[in-house]
Amino acid sequence: MITAKPLSSLSRQVHHLNDASFPDNERIPYRIVTVPRPDRVFTVCFEEETMIGLYVMFFHEKTAYLSCLAVSETLRNKGYGSKILQMIVIDIEQLDETAANSEERKKRRQFCLRSGFEPSGIFYYFFHVHYELLCLHGLITREQYHALIRQHWVPIAETAVCSGHGGQEE
Repeated sequence: MITAKPLSSLSRQVHHLNDASFPDNERIPYRIVTVPRPDRVFTVCFEEETMIGLYVMFFHEKTAYLSCLAVSETLRNKGYGSKILQMIVIDIEQLDETAANSEERKKRRQFCLRSGFEPSGIFYYFFHVHYELLCLHGLITREQYHALIRQHWVPIAETAVCSGHGGQEE
Protein backbone atom coordinates (compact mmCIF):
# COMPACT_ATOMS: atom_id res chain seq x y z
CA MET A 1 0.00 0.00 0.00
CA ILE A 2 1.23 3.48 -0.84
CA THR A 3 1.37 6.02 1.97
CA ALA A 4 1.94 9.76 1.70
CA LYS A 5 3.88 11.73 4.26
CA PRO A 6 4.39 15.48 4.46
CA LEU A 7 7.92 16.63 3.98
CA SER A 8 9.69 17.30 7.27
CA SER A 9 13.24 17.52 6.02
CA LEU A 10 14.75 17.27 2.58
CA SER A 11 16.76 14.09 2.37
CA ARG A 12 19.41 13.25 -0.18
CA GLN A 13 16.90 10.84 -1.78
CA VAL A 14 14.32 13.63 -2.28
CA HIS A 15 16.96 15.95 -3.74
CA HIS A 16 18.06 13.22 -6.15
CA LEU A 17 14.49 12.46 -7.29
CA ASN A 18 13.77 16.14 -7.89
CA ASP A 19 17.03 16.58 -9.82
CA ALA A 20 16.53 13.39 -11.87
CA SER A 21 12.89 14.05 -12.71
CA PHE A 22 12.96 17.58 -14.06
CA PRO A 23 15.22 19.67 -16.29
CA ASP A 24 16.99 22.55 -14.51
CA ASN A 25 14.44 25.13 -15.63
CA GLU A 26 11.47 23.00 -14.43
CA ARG A 27 12.92 21.73 -11.16
CA ILE A 28 11.06 22.44 -7.94
CA PRO A 29 12.87 25.31 -6.20
CA TYR A 30 13.80 24.03 -2.74
CA ARG A 31 13.26 27.47 -1.22
CA ILE A 32 9.58 27.18 -2.19
CA VAL A 33 8.88 23.78 -0.69
CA THR A 34 11.07 23.98 2.42
CA VAL A 35 9.17 26.85 4.02
CA PRO A 36 5.94 25.48 5.55
CA ARG A 37 2.79 27.31 4.45
CA PRO A 38 -0.88 26.38 4.68
CA ASP A 39 -1.41 27.00 0.96
CA ARG A 40 1.03 24.39 -0.33
CA VAL A 41 2.07 20.86 0.44
CA PHE A 42 5.16 18.91 -0.54
CA THR A 43 4.46 15.21 -0.06
CA VAL A 44 6.75 12.22 -0.30
CA CYS A 45 5.11 8.86 -1.13
CA PHE A 46 6.31 5.51 0.15
CA GLU A 47 5.51 1.86 -0.35
CA GLU A 48 6.56 0.34 2.96
CA GLU A 49 10.00 1.91 3.50
CA THR A 50 10.77 2.57 -0.17
CA MET A 51 10.33 6.13 -1.42
CA ILE A 52 8.42 5.85 -4.68
CA GLY A 53 7.76 9.47 -5.53
CA LEU A 54 6.72 12.94 -4.54
CA TYR A 55 4.20 15.59 -5.43
CA VAL A 56 3.63 19.27 -4.76
CA MET A 57 0.17 20.83 -4.46
CA PHE A 58 -0.70 24.50 -4.23
CA PHE A 59 -4.03 25.73 -2.91
CA HIS A 60 -5.79 28.97 -3.75
CA GLU A 61 -9.38 29.74 -2.88
CA LYS A 62 -11.30 26.77 -4.34
CA THR A 63 -8.49 25.39 -6.47
CA ALA A 64 -5.97 22.66 -5.70
CA TYR A 65 -3.19 22.61 -8.26
CA LEU A 66 -0.95 19.57 -8.65
CA SER A 67 2.24 21.42 -9.51
CA CYS A 68 4.39 18.36 -10.01
CA LEU A 69 4.42 14.60 -9.67
CA ALA A 70 7.63 12.58 -9.83
CA VAL A 71 8.23 8.84 -9.51
CA SER A 72 11.63 7.33 -8.69
CA GLU A 73 13.57 6.45 -11.84
CA THR A 74 13.74 2.72 -11.12
CA LEU A 75 9.98 2.54 -10.46
CA ARG A 76 8.67 4.42 -13.50
CA ASN A 77 6.25 2.70 -15.90
CA LYS A 78 5.06 0.38 -13.14
CA GLY A 79 1.83 2.20 -12.30
CA TYR A 80 3.06 4.17 -9.29
CA GLY A 81 2.19 7.59 -10.75
CA SER A 82 -1.36 6.41 -11.35
CA LYS A 83 -1.55 4.96 -7.85
CA ILE A 84 -0.49 8.28 -6.37
CA LEU A 85 -3.16 10.12 -8.37
CA GLN A 86 -5.73 7.53 -7.30
CA MET A 87 -5.24 8.58 -3.68
CA ILE A 88 -7.55 11.54 -4.30
CA VAL A 89 -10.98 11.08 -2.71
CA ILE A 90 -14.02 13.32 -2.29
CA ASP A 91 -17.27 12.99 -0.44
CA ILE A 92 -20.72 14.04 -1.51
CA GLU A 93 -24.08 14.04 0.19
CA GLN A 94 -25.72 10.68 -0.27
CA LEU A 95 -28.59 10.56 -2.77
CA ASP A 96 -31.92 10.90 -1.00
CA GLU A 97 -35.18 11.52 -2.86
CA THR A 98 -36.72 13.06 0.28
CA ALA A 99 -33.92 15.63 0.80
CA ALA A 100 -34.74 19.27 0.13
CA ASN A 101 -31.73 19.46 -2.20
CA SER A 102 -32.31 16.09 -3.91
CA GLU A 103 -31.82 17.46 -7.45
CA GLU A 104 -28.66 19.29 -6.45
CA ARG A 105 -27.26 16.07 -4.95
CA LYS A 106 -28.00 14.17 -8.17
CA LYS A 107 -26.30 16.83 -10.30
CA ARG A 108 -23.28 16.92 -8.00
CA ARG A 109 -22.89 13.13 -8.14
CA GLN A 110 -23.30 13.08 -11.95
CA PHE A 111 -20.64 15.78 -12.27
CA CYS A 112 -18.20 13.81 -10.11
CA LEU A 113 -18.80 10.61 -12.07
CA ARG A 114 -18.28 12.46 -15.38
CA SER A 115 -15.03 13.84 -13.93
CA GLY A 116 -13.63 10.34 -13.43
CA PHE A 117 -14.58 9.62 -9.84
CA GLU A 118 -16.20 6.30 -8.99
CA PRO A 119 -18.25 5.06 -6.05
CA SER A 120 -16.03 3.51 -3.38
CA GLY A 121 -18.88 1.60 -1.74
CA ILE A 122 -18.22 3.56 1.46
CA PHE A 123 -21.01 5.56 3.02
CA TYR A 124 -20.88 7.39 6.33
CA TYR A 125 -22.85 9.61 8.66
CA PHE A 126 -21.09 12.71 10.01
CA PHE A 127 -22.43 15.92 11.52
CA HIS A 128 -26.01 14.76 10.90
CA VAL A 129 -25.40 14.27 7.16
CA HIS A 130 -25.19 11.04 5.16
CA TYR A 131 -22.25 10.99 2.74
CA GLU A 132 -20.93 8.80 -0.04
CA LEU A 133 -17.19 8.60 -0.64
CA LEU A 134 -16.02 8.77 -4.26
CA CYS A 135 -12.48 8.20 -5.50
CA LEU A 136 -10.53 7.69 -8.66
CA HIS A 137 -10.89 4.01 -9.64
CA GLY A 138 -12.61 3.09 -6.36
CA LEU A 139 -9.34 2.42 -4.57
CA ILE A 140 -9.82 3.18 -0.88
CA THR A 141 -10.75 0.93 1.99
CA ARG A 142 -12.96 1.79 4.92
CA GLU A 143 -9.89 1.43 7.18
CA GLN A 144 -7.87 3.90 5.07
CA TYR A 145 -10.73 6.39 5.17
CA HIS A 146 -11.14 6.04 8.95
CA ALA A 147 -7.40 6.60 9.46
CA LEU A 148 -7.54 9.76 7.32
CA ILE A 149 -10.53 11.14 9.22
CA ARG A 150 -9.04 10.30 12.62
CA GLN A 151 -5.83 12.10 11.65
CA HIS A 152 -7.60 15.34 10.73
CA TRP A 153 -10.82 15.39 12.74
CA VAL A 154 -9.88 13.94 16.15
CA PRO A 155 -11.76 13.75 18.53
CA ILE A 156 -15.00 14.31 16.63
CA ALA A 157 -14.04 11.72 14.01
CA GLU A 158 -15.21 8.95 16.30
CA THR A 159 -18.78 10.13 15.69
CA ALA A 160 -18.56 9.30 11.97
CA VAL A 161 -20.34 6.01 11.34
CA CYS A 162 -19.19 4.11 8.26
CA SER A 163 -20.94 1.42 6.34
CA GLY A 164 -20.03 -0.47 3.20
CA HIS A 165 -23.45 0.07 1.70
CA GLY A 166 -25.90 2.87 1.09
CA GLY A 167 -27.74 2.32 4.33
CA GLN A 168 -28.80 5.25 6.45
CA GLU A 169 -26.79 4.35 9.54
CA GLU A 170 -26.70 6.64 12.55
